[in-house]
Amino acid sequence: MTRRQAGSRIALLLGGCLLGLALAEVGLRAVGAFSPASFHLLPAHTRSRDVQTGWDVTYQTNRVGWRDDDYTPAKPPGVTRVAVIGDSFTFGQGCERGEIFPDRLETLLRERGENVQVLNLSTPGLGPEGYFVLLQGAALAYQPDVVVLSVCANDASRVRPTPWLNEAVRRLSHRLRVFVLLREIRRRMASPPGDPWDVAAARGAPGPGLQEFLRKYGRARTNLVAACLTDPAEVARWVDVPARGEGWGEFQRYVGAMVRLCRARGCRFVIAVVPDGAQVDPQQVDVRRLLGVPLAPDVLRTEGRFQGLVRDFARGQGAAFFDPLPDFRRAGGGLYFPIDLHWTPAGHRLYAEALAGYLAAAPADGASGAARPIIPPRTHPQE
Repeated sequence: MTRRQAGSRIALLLGGCLLGLALAEVGLRAVGAFSPASFHLLPAHTRSRDVQTGWDVTYQTNRVGWRDDDYTPAKPPGVTRVAVIGDSFTFGQGCERGEIFPDRLETLLRERGENVQVLNLSTPGLGPEGYFVLLQGAALAYQPDVVVLSVCANDASRVRPTPWLNEAVRRLSHRLRVFVLLREIRRRMASPPGDPWDVAAARGAPGPGLQEFLRKYGRARTNLVAACLTDPAEVARWVDVPARGEGWGEFQRYVGAMVRLCRARGCRFVIAVVPDGAQVDPQQVDVRRLLGVPLAPDVLRTEGRFQGLVRDFARGQGAAFFDPLPDFRRAGGGLYFPIDLHWTPAGHRLYAEALAGYLAAAPADGASGAARPIIPPRTHPQE
């Protein structure tokens, strides 16, 4: 076979692959399947039960996969829309509807006279890439006046780089549905994680900390326990985020793109930091240390590197910054499930109260230095 013949065959093969991808893309768009946002949401109209040590809750999604009511993309006249985007804290893992902070925030703002809708776009396990895709592919279609992004330190704690092929497929999936399909196939083929207690037992006899944990709490099964048993160093980075790590770089890239998107659409953008339980509750510190997580002696008193990094980043981007850590520390215990990282209904209530007060106050606009409320006072009768 000559070089020209080999080149022709390769060109035909590549052309056939591209044609097949194009036809698949057209077909997926025609039937409305595998949109970029769908990969980062739960399926529409589903009920899923979540049983862990501390709760037994069934979650229900609306027609587009949100844990919320149904809304029309067209915003009703006189309504202020607040889109909250986040992970399991925003989703309200472990709590019922009405107890979670997006629902409480809407109630509080309505009690203050605001004609407001708070839209909850969130999924457990989401990160900066998912936040960006949900804003671009879902939230902006609903004409929000304000976007609140609730971020956790685990959004920026990763230290291992993403393989280049995975990153390429990820970026292509933001625009092309055929690559969303490829990611979905890969996700479904992935092996489910093993029981973290079995993994810990395979490593050998438990140390004194783990023995003490078992004496106090038994073989608890929660998100926090699984994370600590799997990678305690990763859990430690939820407070002590590496400023030069892969995770922080990805955080800046995607959240910076979100700031620019909102600015182009004329909606306010707020970066809100979720306090880590180890920064607030001594029991959270005790649980993590027993499970082998190294924490600084002053973790309950200092700001935390993640808060400082996000504050400086928001200032540089001209975005509003909300940090309820002082409010959480003043409140004391009861805000987190005893052996899990998530909020109890009391934690959701406090976060919603602090956020409602912040939105109605007059924070400085990082872009211009001007002071104006994020949700201005009403100047017309409520409809």
